[in-house]
Amino acid sequence: MKRKAMKSAVVGEQRAVKDVARVKSAVRHATTREIVVKENIRLEAMTNIMVTMDVTVNRAFGWGRKNILRMRKKMHSQMECIKRKYVTVEELEDIIRDELDIDFRIKPDSADWDMSRRVQYGVVREMSAIFILALRDEFGMGTKRTERAYQVLADIWDDINAGNVTIADMRAERDAIGRRTARKTVGGTAA
Repeated sequence: MKRKAMKSAVVGEQRAVKDVARVKSAVRHATTREIVVKENIRLEAMTNIMVTMDVTVNRAFGWGRKNILRMRKKMHSQMECIKRKYVTVEELEDIIRDELDIDFRIKPDSADWDMSRRVQYGVVREMSAIFILALRDEFGMGTKRTERAYQVLADIWDDINAGNVTIADMRAERDAIGRRTARKTVGGTAA
């Protein structure tokens, strides 16, 4: 009976080990799936925000492709600094507050947001700080011009949230920026 009890205990332990392994595997897959979903949401949000930022600087300052690409290059280097953890979004917001006297910390509307909304909120904070700093560092803009650009950007986002404009409309407007510039000068003369 003692051997039978020991054998039964060993079988029970093996089942427990298999159960633990199965649970860990399920958690690992759920976490991997969640990471992939978060990254997809993040990339989509960043793409949409960049489109609106391109339209913003065109509307606010009349910039063409050349300056927009210059701004994007500066923003990319700042994103790399955040990605490599050289600086945090909070530190960028503090720099903006200290140097430009702009306090634009975006406040969440609700603490009970789902994962998608939390990821989008993080992207908006990050991209807003990077946008303001790119205007400041690359183009030497002061408080007034930076606030003007940020207000145009906020108006665009409000229109998108209200349903007055879609991202597709913004993409079409952004794509027209290069075509308008090309039409203005054909062969060095105005068209």
